[in-house]
Amino acid sequence: MTKKQIKSKADKRPIQNSTKKPNKTEKKIFGDFLNFEIIIILLYLLTEFVPQFDAIDVMGSQWLYLSILNCFTTLYLLIRKRLIPNQFFKSTLFILYFGFVLIAGLSFFVSYNIIESIVTYTRLLVSFIAFINIISLINYNSKILKNLFFLMGLIVMCQSLDVIIEFITKIPKFPKLDDLILSLTGNTGNKNILAASIVIKIPFVLYAIYNVKRNGRIFYLTILFLCLLSIFIINARASFISLFLEILIFIVLIIIYYFKNRRELAILLKPALVIGVLILSVFIFQISFSALQKQKIKGEYGGLEKRISEISISNPTKARISKWDIAFDFIKKNPILGGGYGNWKINSIVYEKYDHQALSSGKHAHNDFLEIFADIGVIGGIVYIFIFLCLLFYAFKIISSKRTTLESKIIVSTVLMSLIAYIIDAFFNFPIERPNIQILLAFLISILCFSYVINQNINSNKMIKTTFIYLLISFSISTIYINYQVFKSFKVQSKTWNDIFDLENKKTLKVHSRDIFTDFPLIPNINELEIPISCIKAEYYINEQKYDEALDVLKNDKGSNPYYYFSEYLCGRIYEKLNMLDSAYYYAKIAFYNRPTTEFYYAFLNNIAVARKDSSEIENSFYELCKWNHDPQLWGNFAQYMLDCTNNIEKIIEIFNKGLKINSKDSTLLFGYNFFNGISSFKKESYEISIIYFKESLKIKFNELATQNIGIAYYKLGDYKIAIPYFSDLINRNAFKDGKNEFLRGMCYRQLGQKDSACFDFKNAKDYGYNVDHGLIDVCK
Repeated sequence: MTKKQIKSKADKRPIQNSTKKPNKTEKKIFGDFLNFEIIIILLYLLTEFVPQFDAIDVMGSQWLYLSILNCFTTLYLLIRKRLIPNQFFKSTLFILYFGFVLIAGLSFFVSYNIIESIVTYTRLLVSFIAFINIISLINYNSKILKNLFFLMGLIVMCQSLDVIIEFITKIPKFPKLDDLILSLTGNTGNKNILAASIVIKIPFVLYAIYNVKRNGRIFYLTILFLCLLSIFIINARASFISLFLEILIFIVLIIIYYFKNRRELAILLKPALVIGVLILSVFIFQISFSALQKQKIKGEYGGLEKRISEISISNPTKARISKWDIAFDFIKKNPILGGGYGNWKINSIVYEKYDHQALSSGKHAHNDFLEIFADIGVIGGIVYIFIFLCLLFYAFKIISSKRTTLESKIIVSTVLMSLIAYIIDAFFNFPIERPNIQILLAFLISILCFSYVINQNINSNKMIKTTFIYLLISFSISTIYINYQVFKSFKVQSKTWNDIFDLENKKTLKVHSRDIFTDFPLIPNINELEIPISCIKAEYYINEQKYDEALDVLKNDKGSNPYYYFSEYLCGRIYEKLNMLDSAYYYAKIAFYNRPTTEFYYAFLNNIAVARKDSSEIENSFYELCKWNHDPQLWGNFAQYMLDCTNNIEKIIEIFNKGLKINSKDSTLLFGYNFFNGISSFKKESYEISIIYFKESLKIKFNELATQNIGIAYYKLGDYKIAIPYFSDLINRNAFKDGKNEFLRGMCYRQLGQKDSACFDFKNAKDYGYNVDHGLIDVCK
């Protein structure tokens, strides 16, 4: 037989077992539906059900789980000698994928934080090894694919039911609609990740609808309904795009297969049923959601018509476009090796230092392709894109081939729909970080690679040497160690999370500094907010007044993340507590002027400036902050700092006047301007003018001091009857407990000749401890 004849035969056959059949023992134990290969791949696909185990993020336990599963699977493959044919390692896809792994490793040379690169790179290795293992299992027995596709439908059914139940049970707990929707994270850590996980699995439900008989079809149509409903509830726009594309592709392919293969007309009923379920789910969701909107405070999220109308590049995605612009700029400046694999979360902080009022950053570019370019350079980014182009090529080649069986085309079409959903999510989000999504990608790549590279090259049955398997086992063990360290760190981070920024206000902490040092491993050296672990340790030392230890920890940090300037802020706090104000001032300035929008940096610098009576620094820091933050409330803060520093009322009035020139209708500025003008006039004994200003301020909001000063001003002017209601208002509100208002009202009553009322107030004032003249009390006896 010629090579051409062999190839022709291979093209015509369906995806099937390419090596040997499962042994009889396996069939006796598990039956025809389940075998070892299915169970192992199922364990991979069930990654998203691995619980959080008290870690700060569920991906800690899930990456560790995959590392362990990789190791056992590779050992299983070695023992059972279920190895991959040699031609796989010569395929374009493997060369691209392996090349990407190598380039990502080379980028370590430019990484600012190599430890973070190691952590992220470990996850890439886990995904790569999982891909090798899954394709080895499929290669041994490709008949398992159909069963796996059906089982995937059951997995997504459980996920969808969980979303719907979680949504219903949380409705009474959240007054705001946005908060309710954002809380729907399932076991994925993020609602967008949850939506992507469901939408990537929907094609397998469509596959089942196409293949099963009547009762089974009803069952999988019900699953599809649950999936659609959960996607609509989660309200993620990227998943809407993926969903409608999947359904469109499904309908188009069924029509094409019908005409090309001359199938019975009943085959067209299947897409009609899918469209029917889609319409039903939209109808039920819209009715339910409209009823819910009437009960809740509305926000960004709305019904389908609102969210679909927002799917555009112009207005609704400004935040993402801003992140993409940042990534493009960084790529232009670092085209060769990028900024180091996994270091985008650090490098992006430089661009976003004016965007956040607290220590936070975008962390991701919200586009995996751009983030890869930024992390490992243009060459690595191109290789990464070519991996997906190669997969699409494989899929279209198989689907368009006249020699491919219909069964093979349906299988590959299903995978293609899921792959497109992944690509769309990767374009808008960051699935490369999440273990549950990466294992789905590994599964999809394995099927496409097997279908095109291995299944259609049956003449090449030479197996790869076991040395490669031993290498995979070694790498798997390494990933177990690193991911275990990360998981341990995530658990400690969970304990310390709420204490990081609020240590000074807490009397009892969950953990002690000695526990922090014992529990925190060396990997990673930054937490999930990119805050150096050294800073967390120093926070606890400061709270325990161990200032020398705190300084040592901060100075020993070799720059795990220099762009937050949190270390400098902590150094400033330490020197302030040691009463070394010059040093505290030095570090406070470094922290603030490098991150001027960080609220507590601004407050800390101004508190030091007040202590040093440095009004010029208060003014400088305020105008620096105003370049990036235009909140009118800042003028009130500025005035208060200046008042504490100089007690110069005229200066304060000048500040509010400048603010009103920028925003003449702001209530905060109007109140401050009138209130301090009232104070100024009151001090000058211009009581009529002060009353006008104080009354204007009270039109904006109630203020005890303004009310009291109006009463005093009327008293000074001899308008006792008008003054009394102001003092009465404060007494009824129990605004002051020093007896002054009681005394002043008593004096008004005395002047009006109302002796009993005056005596009553004088006695109350004395009870509060106010110094009432004995002569006034004696008259009352």
